[in-house]
Amino acid sequence: MMRDVIEAIRKHNKFLISAHINPEGDSLCSQLAMKELILALGKHATIVNNDPVPDHYKFLPRIDKLSIDLTKKVDFDAAIILDCPNIKRVGAVAGMITKDKTVINVDHHISSERFGDVNWVDPNASSTGEMVYKLFKAMKVPLTKEIALSLYIAILTDTGSFNYDNTSSITHEIVGDLLGY
Repeated sequence: MMRDVIEAIRKHNKFLISAHINPEGDSLCSQLAMKELILALGKHATIVNNDPVPDHYKFLPRIDKLSIDLTKKVDFDAAIILDCPNIKRVGAVAGMITKDKTVINVDHHISSERFGDVNWVDPNASSTGEMVYKLFKAMKVPLTKEIALSLYIAILTDTGSFNYDNTSSITHEIVGDLLGY
């Protein structure tokens, strides 16, 4: 549940953020927004992915802060895995997560295996970006133009430009708010 994710974020100070292999808009943009949420709380976050950013997403704000260096030691006490139905789908990043680290799983896939110590799985959400937006609102962390852009692209990507069945009235309300930025 979202409440459990909020509690886990408040409890920990250093985070590893990752998502599924072969990243696309929802996974990349949800990670970028999540990192900004963590930083706004005065905490530390590092994004590490198995695969590089596709060229058509290199325009995203702060995308250069995403690493694919799996050999670099990352100091973290909790891992936030976004948009990923099982831990194997993060690829080699899974090897960085030892048993003593808390795993926070935020996902919208109905096939989610709820692999985290803390799980928030909402198959009714259009995207993980929609879920991350709800975290910003629940934690009263202000959005910026850059964060709004990331969340908008996350939602746009996973709804097929608002054409897929997962697009709801809530999705449109969120996007309406994001466009205000």
